[in-house]
Amino acid sequence: MAMIEARDLTIGYTKPLMEHLNFDIERGDVFLVLGGSGTGKSTMLRTMIGLQPPLGGSVELEGVGDPSLLDGKRPRFGVSFQAGALFGSMTIAQNVALPLEQWTDLDDATIEGIVAGKLRLVGLEQAANHLPSELSGGMLKRAGIARALALENDLLFLDEPSAGLDPVTASELDDLLLTLNRALGLTLVVVTHELESIYRIGTRCFLLDRDTRGIIAEGDPRVLRDESTDPRVRAFFHRESVAEEVTA
Repeated sequence: MAMIEARDLTIGYTKPLMEHLNFDIERGDVFLVLGGSGTGKSTMLRTMIGLQPPLGGSVELEGVGDPSLLDGKRPRFGVSFQAGALFGSMTIAQNVALPLEQWTDLDDATIEGIVAGKLRLVGLEQAANHLPSELSGGMLKRAGIARALALENDLLFLDEPSAGLDPVTASELDDLLLTLNRALGLTLVVVTHELESIYRIGTRCFLLDRDTRGIIAEGDPRVLRDESTDPRVRAFFHRESVAEEVTA
């Protein structure tokens, strides 16, 4: 069984952004959701985690529909949002502890130990008592990942984890994601447009197209880059216009 299965999925708000999508995300993937501006990448992520209901079709997590964060049950996955979504009045340690306090009956000492371990994993053990406003952009991303890992789930969603970071910090974050995937066996679903990250961490992807409102390519991003003959796919992976690809 695939970890995530989408069948005839239509996403959007009052009008569809993408229609009749079918895809599987396998356990152990670093699966990338790709597409140009306005294709609905973040809406896709919100639909997969249950924050946005589909307009049609279904998406299931390990055979169970409606993988919602809002159904009153302990989440079966973690989410790291683009801007971190940390509470500014709470320390980094308090932010990471929040899911444990909400969803478990663990005592304070046990929670403190888990939080310390998660911060150590992402390289933030020295920032436990800092406020989010005292951290750099890269550190905020890492803190968001630590909180997403607090409940020990083996599936993690990330929305534009490298957005706004300098190349060195982005590369360090890629290293962290590879460690989470390879050493800890986590399945990652990542919305991104950063080509270097795409080729470095992605095992599989799909590419959304605004005009067709569908998936125009799926597979290993490096293979799509090197072997696709579709001008739209080549334009995305080579950062060229479709017109340039057609006339080349």
